[in-house]
Amino acid sequence: MTRTESLINSLRPLTVKIPKGKMTVVKKVRLKVANADIIPTPEVTAAAIHVTVDASGCAGITADLLDMDSQTVGLQDTVAVKGGKWAGGSVRLTMRAGAITTASKVSPARCTAIVSTVIAGNTEPDSTNNTANLVIDVVDMNDF
Repeated sequence: MTRTESLINSLRPLTVKIPKGKMTVVKKVRLKVANADIIPTPEVTAAAIHVTVDASGCAGITADLLDMDSQTVGLQDTVAVKGGKWAGGSVRLTMRAGAITTASKVSPARCTAIVSTVIAGNTEPDSTNNTANLVIDVVDMNDF
């Protein structure tokens, strides 16, 4: 069992407007994770940081195409990060108009997707920074 400290940056809220006549809108959200093992010196070996995105509480929104390592062909939900270093990635969110109901143009449908990091076989010294909430506000103009 190791004690490597990983974390994910806090995420900016996402506001989406689905235009009238359009059935889907796709947005890419940037993610940033770190290996915070720097005491007494930065960890020299890279830790494999695994990222997950849970949008199950968001009706009409799917999270897919998570890629944390653009240098490797294909989609990678895990990235190797040395101590004191950061790595960036992205996830694609698709909003489907038929599954989202908006009460008014000024009152968006709101939900929260959960983005988490974990290192297999690891006990995090501070697990409070391994999860970030992505607040998503959607106004579906097809509802008016």
